[in-house]
Amino acid sequence: MCPRSHLACLLLLLAPCLCRGSLPGMPLLRNYDKYTYHGGTQNWEMAQAAGGMLLVANNEGLLTFDGVSWDKYPLPNRSIVRSLKVAPGERIYVGGQDELGYFQPDASGLLHYHSLMHLLPQELLPIADVWDILLADDRVLFRTSRHLFGYRGDRMELLVTDRLEILGGGNGRVLLQSATQGLVEWTPEGVQAYPGGERFRDVLITDIRPGPQGALMLCTLREGLFLAADGQIRPWAPEAADQIRALRPQAACTLSGGQVAVATELGGLLLLDAAGRLMLNIDRGRGLQNNYITSLFEDWGGNLWMGLNNGLSMAEIAAPYRYVIPDGPLMGTAYAALQASGSLYLGTSNGLYLLPGGAASARLVPGTESQVWGLHRIGGQVLLAHHEGSFCVDDGIARPSSPATVQGVWLHLPLRSRPGYVIAGHYGGLALYRQSPAGLEFLRRLEGFSESCRFLVEDRDGQLWASHPYRGMFRIRLSDSLNRVSVQRYGPEQGLPSSLYNHVFFVQGEVIVAGERGLFRLNPASDRYEPHPDYAAIFSPEERIIRLTEDARGHIWFATDRHAGVIRIEDQGLQRHSEVRYYPRISGKLVNGFELICPVSDSLVIAGMDRGFFMFDPRQKPQAHAGPWQALISQVFCSGDSLLAGPWQRNGGLRVPHWLKDFRFRFGATDFSGGDGLRFRYRLAGLESGWSAWQAAAGKEYTNLPPGTYTFELQARNPDGLESEVAAFRFEIAPPWYASLGARIAYLLVLLLAAGGLILIPRRRFEKEKAEIVTLHQTQKAAQQQELARSQETIGHLMREKLESEIGHKTRELATATMHLVQKNEVLTHLREELEQVAARNPGHPGSAQLREIIRMLNHDQQFDADWEQFASHFDQVHEGFLRRIQERYPQLTPKDQRLCAYLRMNLATKEIAPLMNISVRGVEISRYRLRKKLGLDSEVNLNEFMMGF
Repeated sequence: MCPRSHLACLLLLLAPCLCRGSLPGMPLLRNYDKYTYHGGTQNWEMAQAAGGMLLVANNEGLLTFDGVSWDKYPLPNRSIVRSLKVAPGERIYVGGQDELGYFQPDASGLLHYHSLMHLLPQELLPIADVWDILLADDRVLFRTSRHLFGYRGDRMELLVTDRLEILGGGNGRVLLQSATQGLVEWTPEGVQAYPGGERFRDVLITDIRPGPQGALMLCTLREGLFLAADGQIRPWAPEAADQIRALRPQAACTLSGGQVAVATELGGLLLLDAAGRLMLNIDRGRGLQNNYITSLFEDWGGNLWMGLNNGLSMAEIAAPYRYVIPDGPLMGTAYAALQASGSLYLGTSNGLYLLPGGAASARLVPGTESQVWGLHRIGGQVLLAHHEGSFCVDDGIARPSSPATVQGVWLHLPLRSRPGYVIAGHYGGLALYRQSPAGLEFLRRLEGFSESCRFLVEDRDGQLWASHPYRGMFRIRLSDSLNRVSVQRYGPEQGLPSSLYNHVFFVQGEVIVAGERGLFRLNPASDRYEPHPDYAAIFSPEERIIRLTEDARGHIWFATDRHAGVIRIEDQGLQRHSEVRYYPRISGKLVNGFELICPVSDSLVIAGMDRGFFMFDPRQKPQAHAGPWQALISQVFCSGDSLLAGPWQRNGGLRVPHWLKDFRFRFGATDFSGGDGLRFRYRLAGLESGWSAWQAAAGKEYTNLPPGTYTFELQARNPDGLESEVAAFRFEIAPPWYASLGARIAYLLVLLLAAGGLILIPRRRFEKEKAEIVTLHQTQKAAQQQELARSQETIGHLMREKLESEIGHKTRELATATMHLVQKNEVLTHLREELEQVAARNPGHPGSAQLREIIRMLNHDQQFDADWEQFASHFDQVHEGFLRRIQERYPQLTPKDQRLCAYLRMNLATKEIAPLMNISVRGVEISRYRLRKKLGLDSEVNLNEFMMGF
């Protein structure tokens, strides 16, 4: 089938869709090749596990998809997985070549395979391929080309032996195609013919599934589709039967919305409505990887998965989004859209395309090849802003309105202040046109402004405002003769953040400038731009607004460098209520710098993409999932690449030793339509108190975690802003043995025992000592009495010793004083002798009488002082008879020697002894030497110490 016929099939229903108000176009499509899912080329069957994980029977094993990452589980014999079914209890039954069994997760959520081949009779082996698996009643049915087996209660039964082509059913019924009997029905009682089933003896049935209104749908390779219900078989979809048969259908799936999807060998996917009318054809020309579809599966989110002969594809059938590529294989960039007179005009980089009401296909408007910049409906006429100038478009015919001197028209602006006139902004300034019944009449280029003018509005006073993304803002005043303009430039000096990225719009009856940071309006009093107060709470100061468009109801559609959405404004009495709704699906698809958001009607908004147009109904919200959409903690790795837990774990609860303290989490989400728009946030309870920021990365690592109990919590958000429930994985890092609970209990027991010992042992000792004290109390009391008597006696003795000590002290003082008197007496004696000698030499001297008087006085004073004998007596009293004892022991000592001994006993220095003995220091040394010899002391003995110790 050629691309043009494909496009005709695609757009066959576009005109009725426009009339009904439903969305035209193609559903969003995602493709996965074998290099993405890391498996074989062919994919035979698909299912969804209890937690939402996608399962695929692939040539190289069982594939699983968590919305972000793919994993592969091969069979033991590495054969093709032809069939699979998910049973309650999370068993995943699979059939391959000479292999059948089931995968089941363990307590850690890791998937393990359990073969059932050992239950088959040996005489039936090998069994070749297991093509179909069906859950029926309390059995699991496995079909090969020759046998039908039933697995129940850990037993495998042979139910049917025949040439079997297909096994299918639903709604409590099981149908088989027998090469000898045609279509038959299996029940636990046996096989019986199905009414009318004999006609399928020579007709190959490729699929049997539940169909509309409780019937079973039969898909045949050459005869089309049939419905089996109430014991009758009748053809279905007769209007599309010829096309379906021509494309060789392989499978048919009734969707949750009532449509029927048909997989074909030659033409990709056919989508029929509930009445059997062809709605859509998705094939290789519209983005499918190839036209050979082997299997179909609708997931819980309403997405249709297609198992291809080479790869996988997913179409978001249930999503309120569509896209249209009017120029087909050219896939041009979208720049303009307009609905007029029941037709839809779509402008791309390849030209203007028209989709008239009731037409079978879109067609290129002749003469509009090349770049389209804008579409405007002014005064009932469709005006085209084109790279080659201005055009008037009427009934699919474009008539040029510009001379060759006006090239590259960006836009057309009707002048409210000058009805009938239109200003065109072009590459080199402004051009003036006049509307007439015949079309758009070019008048002149306006002098005074030569900047490229892509953004142009008119305010209520008739002034024009133009913006240039790199030059700033311009206020343009038309002359009365409409032949020239006067221009005033506005930039940072007039309050704008800068001269860059300024865009001007006319919304809500006023001129608004979107600057590099924020929205601004002009203050007429100061002629300066100020931040617009009405939008401060809606847009971040750091957010750059690129597009503002007001729809027919006064709502403002916007596009920024971060978001796209609408500000819904409702009048509530004297106040206006604003509500912001974001559309994340389109924010990343708009053409950078030429963002197009065209609100065609209340039920249709068109956005321009780099390839075609994105359409959505703003009234519809994304369809609720049939099953629980949830975030998945797919894998938990510990200390490197050691896999600790898998996606089928439930909240974790694992305990690991203390040396395993590095963790890596890989996660996904079962909203498969999210794709690259999925965002995740997480926190590790026990370490982090707050959530992380939303991020696209589907993994998180933690290193060097201390022992403790942790819960990793994960939440996902899809591109529509819907958030999943929180998934959790709890784990515990055990403390080292010396810090474990057992060790702590042991420490506590030891502490208690020690405390008990510290209490009981002293108590027992106290009791024992108490008994001993009681026993000895009387004896101790008597001893105390005796001791008291002895103490009194001792006190008396001490008092006597104290008195004796005091007496001795006084005696020593007396001896000291006596020695002083002896010294004094010697001095006086010496002085008297000297005076007598003086008086004798000078007898007749006048002073002789006075000298004799002094001598008399000295004699008188000497009588009051004691002599050496008196000193010796007192010295012996103080020093316990020292002189007496030394005289007795050493009788050879002279009085002078005794005197030296006394001074040495008093520990006097040589210099102190010399004056006392009336000799020189040298004389004292000689006397000490002679004394040592008389005492017979060795040279090692200290003379002073000897005297002190004698």
